[in-house]
Amino acid sequence: MGLDNVAVQWPRTGRFYEPVPTVESLEACFASIESLWGMADLKLKWQAPIVRGELDACGRWLAEKGERAEPYVCTSAPLLPSLFPQRTVIGERLKFQITFLFAGMVRCPASHRRSSTSLGTP
Repeated sequence: MGLDNVAVQWPRTGRFYEPVPTVESLEACFASIESLWGMADLKLKWQAPIVRGELDACGRWLAEKGERAEPYVCTSAPLLPSLFPQRTVIGERLKFQITFLFAGMVRCPASHRRSSTSLGTP
């Protein structure tokens, strides 16, 4: 369930555009994940602390004010199907939203500001 191949075709021109998340959409997604996370029974899941650690890193990045540092690159998305194996509403929403958040962190325009200045580009 990755977002790597998501594209939108504009009807009149036929061109494809890849949706780019805003910081605001990532903040809303993170808030939703936070509320759903507490509803999931994750006590005996070995994957939970790994995914939770990456979610916490996303939360710290989103909480930064002004120019943000490079975002944390999350790699635990492949664990999500085994973390939420049952097809429940909460599990399905968490799988989608966590995948969206992890992919959006590196695609968000706010995540690229410092990298261009750190390379000496004005």
